[in-house]
Amino acid sequence: MAEKDYAFSYKISRINRSPAGRIERANDQINGGYLS
Repeated sequence: MAEKDYAFSYKISRINRSPAGRIERANDQINGGYLS
């Protein structure tokens, strides 16, 4: 669980720095979230 939370937090921070972050976040919602 902790590993998944860390990966998720890392992904969020990367997305937040990305110009396409909003699109990536929408894709995460469609795909159900925790996909690598």
